[in-house]
Amino acid sequence: MERVLIAYYSFEGHTEKIAEEIASRIRQNGGEADLLRIRVKKEPPHAGMGKFMVGGWMALTQKDPGILNEEIDLDSYDRIFLGMPVWAGNAPGAIAAFIRKTHPQGKDFYLFAVSGGGDDKKTLSKTINNLQGNHVIKTISLQQGGLTDVLDAFVDAPVSQDLLADVQKYIDENYEDFEAEEATEPEEAAEVINAAREAMPLRDAAPSAARPREAMPTGFARSQETVYAEHASYAGSAPAAFELDEGFSELLFQLIDERGWKDADCYKKANVSKQVFSNIRSNPQYLPSKTTVLALAIALELDLDETKKLLERAGYAISHSSLADVIVEYFIIHKRYNIFEINQTLFEHDQKILGSK
Repeated sequence: MERVLIAYYSFEGHTEKIAEEIASRIRQNGGEADLLRIRVKKEPPHAGMGKFMVGGWMALTQKDPGILNEEIDLDSYDRIFLGMPVWAGNAPGAIAAFIRKTHPQGKDFYLFAVSGGGDDKKTLSKTINNLQGNHVIKTISLQQGGLTDVLDAFVDAPVSQDLLADVQKYIDENYEDFEAEEATEPEEAAEVINAAREAMPLRDAAPSAARPREAMPTGFARSQETVYAEHASYAGSAPAAFELDEGFSELLFQLIDERGWKDADCYKKANVSKQVFSNIRSNPQYLPSKTTVLALAIALELDLDETKKLLERAGYAISHSSLADVIVEYFIIHKRYNIFEINQTLFEHDQKILGSK
């Protein structure tokens, strides 16, 4: 089992919240995560102008605030996450003091900075310089009060270079880089559908018009048939051959029942939020986004034909003109159903990750 340390300094609680989220995600992935809040003897005032003036001065001068934590053996950890707020474009002196006290060598570090608008790049750069002799694997900047979709990919252990090379070979052999004007591209599909909505009055008999649908992320192509089906359905005249939305939830819950799973077994493994899954369960007309459907297919460990069938029921198709589709197809063909490994590979290629929040 992987053992991970999340060490952090938090003055107002924002960095602590991120540290706890990171620990939770590591534990969900089967790892062991220890949280260590860096405690110091001297801190700025917690209110008034002194908070900013003293805090900024302490960060600029990197004055040692005195670490109160006892000695900790960093060698017992496979990875170390180090979190910090951004003060006047710097990390608080507590971070540099912690590094000096623990003397890490040859360790894999993941740095996260929580900013209210300060220079987080400068903060991370200076911390990297203080970690000479170690390996800074990833860095991430987050705004106070919020998390981002990339946090999962940040937390995951890096995929091997051999795997990335094999995925790239598959991309080179299968990815069809069509021009942006292709009708199957998500952006143009959205334009067609929106134009249809504005130009054609909705009819009470149109079954697809009232169906709620998750927003479709960039990078995952919709099938051309689905574009025409939605276009036609807003006029109330979609032919039966284009009724691709029919039966998605029925098929999904049939697959879940065949495995003897509870709902939570599926949506947690798929990295899908309880709310989105509840929408699918409670409303047969609800249609999730393509990333959600693919995430569910991965959780259920469907083969390629089964995945295509599930996608078709929701009005989608795998397209080799979509880089994200090709990457996910690689993992399905090779029966690698670790969604976090898939998401990190998607992240490496600047593609939308699977699942929903």
